[in-house]
Amino acid sequence: MKPERWREVERLYHLALERPENMRNAFLREASAEDQSLVEEVESLLAHHRRGKNFLQAPAVELVAKVLAGAEGQPRGSREAEPLMVGKTVSHYRIVDKLGSGGMGVVYKAQDTKLPALSP
Repeated sequence: MKPERWREVERLYHLALERPENMRNAFLREASAEDQSLVEEVESLLAHHRRGKNFLQAPAVELVAKVLAGAEGQPRGSREAEPLMVGKTVSHYRIVDKLGSGGMGVVYKAQDTKLPALSP
């Protein structure tokens, strides 16, 4: 896509975000002079914006609550205080492996189950 086209997509995207969600489609149709491919590109960005707005907020809070509940009453540093997450699913992420841990927490490798698998 040419740089001028991207600038127009970006301009319309930001202008659309300033409007109430129920008025965006009408705005895009009018502002794009009925250029359907331009409308589709901006609508695609708006859809990603909606999905990203609440990305992992609730699932992360739920996970922390479960981890804290499971660690209650166990001595700090004990292996039992660290829940085994490998194999579990959090939101749409499947925990594949534990990468490491330290004073600030535990880092896991996860697979996004909504994305198509990459073939080697």
